[in-house]
Amino acid sequence: MSEHRFKVNLGGMIEILSDHLYSDPDVYIRELLQNAVVLHSEAGLASGVAYILPYTVQPTIRQSHLIYLKNTLLTTKGEDLLPDWAFFTKCIVNTKNLRPTASRESFYRDEILEQTSEELGECIIEYLTNLANGNRALFDQFMQIHELAIRSIAVTDEEMFDVFIDSLLFHTTKGYVTGRDLKLMHEELVYAGMMEYKHLSQIFMAQNKLLIDVGYVYTMELLSRLSEKTGLDPVKVFAIYQAILKLSDAIIDQKGSDPYHYNVLWRYKWLLGDGWEFYQVTTPQFEKLLQDSVIRYKKAGYTFRSLYMSAVEYYYDIDDEKAKEYYQLYLTQKRDSMTDCAACEISSEIGYDLHLDKYSEARKKAENVISGRLNCTVQPYSVYCTLIDYAVEKQLYGKMLPAGLGEELAGFAADARKAIVKMGLLKVNTGLLLQYYALFEPNKAINLLKQFPDFTETVVSPLARFKFALGMMLFIQRLGNKKTYKMKIDSRFPFYNPENVYEPAKMYDYYEGIARQIAEDFYKSQGRVILKKYFEKVSLRKEN
Repeated sequence: MSEHRFKVNLGGMIEILSDHLYSDPDVYIRELLQNAVVLHSEAGLASGVAYILPYTVQPTIRQSHLIYLKNTLLTTKGEDLLPDWAFFTKCIVNTKNLRPTASRESFYRDEILEQTSEELGECIIEYLTNLANGNRALFDQFMQIHELAIRSIAVTDEEMFDVFIDSLLFHTTKGYVTGRDLKLMHEELVYAGMMEYKHLSQIFMAQNKLLIDVGYVYTMELLSRLSEKTGLDPVKVFAIYQAILKLSDAIIDQKGSDPYHYNVLWRYKWLLGDGWEFYQVTTPQFEKLLQDSVIRYKKAGYTFRSLYMSAVEYYYDIDDEKAKEYYQLYLTQKRDSMTDCAACEISSEIGYDLHLDKYSEARKKAENVISGRLNCTVQPYSVYCTLIDYAVEKQLYGKMLPAGLGEELAGFAADARKAIVKMGLLKVNTGLLLQYYALFEPNKAINLLKQFPDFTETVVSPLARFKFALGMMLFIQRLGNKKTYKMKIDSRFPFYNPENVYEPAKMYDYYEGIARQIAEDFYKSQGRVILKKYFEKVSLRKEN
């Protein structure tokens, strides 16, 4: 490696360290020695130093850097020189080969700037890698401060994932373990959400089995990437209940059904019904779980009515013939104590009718629910969302709404939003509601964003993230060609900044990336092509 020399204004270095990074000017020399990253770039003929911030920062905060051009101070508010993921640093850099803009506050974004940014980022990665291998105490101190930030970028940046996964911590029934520990265990990566983990952890600990708590931000995404790298098999949706099912089997063998076994099978039915929300559940896995459910229901003396409807909902975007077959089987099964309530059954039938574009039949069935004659905890709100989904699809494909539906939509959306916000129901449809607002009532989209600012970063369901990302794409499209957009939203929003000014183009690219990847994952895992079609339709609207 060639020797790199750089010159900076010493007064500027002292100022940025003592006035902007550290509360006590006397500590800046120590921080200069142990938290300084030497920067160099052949492309930009750039050299300098970056400092690791000694406090937690949000991933969306853009740092202001001290930038020199040919040894002359250009700006104290430089933002574009380092990669976006290096938000936990401040730097002082001198460059000789970048073109300043007319305002002389930044550089033209061209190929040289992109390459320079990449090379400077490589310096930071090299520093952190060496720190992890050579100065564990300092690296642990860095991770303690910036772990949440590192988790956020490790999810999307392959190189950063490789650097940090061994050191990231995961809460499990075997204590806090690192990514490296998970690799060495060679166990199934069985996991559960926070509430499920609370209920199941004692069972897993008693059997000395591994259960991972994915209630922490980004944990599930990190596990998914880890499984891709190592070949481990993550069990993501259903298998956490296998332990309980085995325990309850003993009860049913001895004395038939009882309340405990009934509750277990009821929850198992819910999980089967949610299979279409998770690309991690492949079609062969779903079929295997469906047959397993049928066997258990038969043994306990229950009909398969609700199980077959779950299969209808899973298949009607994948295989119309299978969906039709399961729908006919559903109709042959009698209602019993294990079937869904009458209102929810109607809601499922409405969804299937609308998939077949039988609006008149669906609307007739919906009348008893919408009128309130049939209702439950999630109805009529689920029916509202099903009809809104149908209207959104029609709008995306440029087709006329059926007579009467347009007049009802605003009321449906208001009631569905009330259920989502106040009752915590139907969170998967938050993104659907955002799509509706973007297409029909754009002035209401901002209020929804205020209420669900970090939705794509915290929601478990990939389908819910996909819907929300599409909603954001549609909303940003309504902004036209604006280079900046001012809106006041919650600080948890991924692109939050205190000035409340955002760049729609960057936001669009971010959510487009999320939607594209999830659509591709569903297609690869389940052959579910409908999400790719939706994504393409939304993207085409931008081009037009």
